[in-house]
Amino acid sequence: MDERDRLLASQRCRLVLEHFAGRADPVDLTALASAIATREQNHDTGHECVEHVAISRHHVHLSMLSQFGLLEYDAGNARVASCPSRADTRTLPIS
Repeated sequence: MDERDRLLASQRCRLVLEHFAGRADPVDLTALASAIATREQNHDTGHECVEHVAISRHHVHLSMLSQFGLLEYDAGNARVASCPSRADTRTLPIS
């Protein structure tokens, strides 16, 4: 399994990509983390949980998603946006 396949196999990564399906506007990293944490927990989450998700996304997945052309990540401004030319991840094979 290569890096892209491992990345796309992550449930959090796929939740991030789902969040941007059909969305053109950029999202603040904290707002994205809050949305992901809420989906994972099925209820609103506290600040510590959101912060953990934000840090995890920043250090683990967002730069790699950007590298593969699936998202645009501006780490300096903590903004994430869908890449206009991104492939539909539902069609990407996961080994």
